[in-house]
Amino acid sequence: MGSSTRTWRPRRITFPEDRPLLQSARTQFYGQCDGAYLDWLYGANPAGPLFSHLAVDGGVIAGQYIVIPVDMVRAGAPFKATLSLDTFTHESYRRQGIFVSLAEEVYRDAAAAGSRFTIGLPNENSHHGFVKNLKFSEPFGVSVLARPLGSVLLGRRLARRLRVALHPLHHLSRAQVDTPSTIPTAWIDRLWETRRPATTIGLAKTGAWFRWRFESNPRDTYRFVTAEVDGEPAGVLVWSLDRPDGSARASATIVDVEAKSRRCTSVLVGALLERLEGSVDVVRALATPRSTLGRALLLSGFVPVRRLPFIVRMHGDDPALQGMLNGAAWAVSGAYADWL
Repeated sequence: MGSSTRTWRPRRITFPEDRPLLQSARTQFYGQCDGAYLDWLYGANPAGPLFSHLAVDGGVIAGQYIVIPVDMVRAGAPFKATLSLDTFTHESYRRQGIFVSLAEEVYRDAAAAGSRFTIGLPNENSHHGFVKNLKFSEPFGVSVLARPLGSVLLGRRLARRLRVALHPLHHLSRAQVDTPSTIPTAWIDRLWETRRPATTIGLAKTGAWFRWRFESNPRDTYRFVTAEVDGEPAGVLVWSLDRPDGSARASATIVDVEAKSRRCTSVLVGALLERLEGSVDVVRALATPRSTLGRALLLSGFVPVRRLPFIVRMHGDDPALQGMLNGAAWAVSGAYADWL
């Protein structure tokens, strides 16, 4: 099993027919498998079924490559893409071409189904292999930004900033900021209908996607801040709370923001910071610094603390999309990444 002789064979995976095999693979490589999470991620995705190939050697799973479809828009027009997720190679089968072989099979299937590119946020160990062996490029990076909370001085500065940011919107448009436990699908759809034409490139954040991605997720609990102007949806912020077991210290993560304007984005961020002041030590977010979200975070006192690669593999000659691959046009957030 440890020799370089190829004894494995590739196998195309479908769901739910091959669910036991996928569960076995996840258990083998992760040490555990939450069946509900597996069904949610691979089976309930409103964008469609996964694309997956395994390398199988008898009863051993030698490798796995999986991407899931995502619905996207470009200048308001819909199109299909895929997001790279679970990639493994068994330590006894390395240097046998499993990674490249399975990936090419998966990309062939995805492209045939209409995916125009695959995106990913690889870790340090896999980044080199994606770029060198799988024809990915890195058009821009995304940043982890952080904002410490808790000190008296920061609290005073935050209060002053919030008064400046919130007053104009409340005075001019009678904005209402709320923290609902759930958001009606129709509310998100109304917000998205105003945001879709203005989205240069990004995820299609429909009500169905929002309910699946955040409200039906069996692994993570998300919380929401919403804004309405004159009774109509103006924006939503999604965040999560991280409190390590046995620790009194907590942090929060801004996972995603979708809002009608930069000012509304700032209002949502400011409302969250005001809510969290004194209860968490730091708030983090993933963003492209030149995007609307990134600029709002920087103006709210967030600073970049780490850069992450964002990689893209085109599935054909696609100059219309290639020209949009920049960090100002594409507002990448934690909605792409916190399930990885």
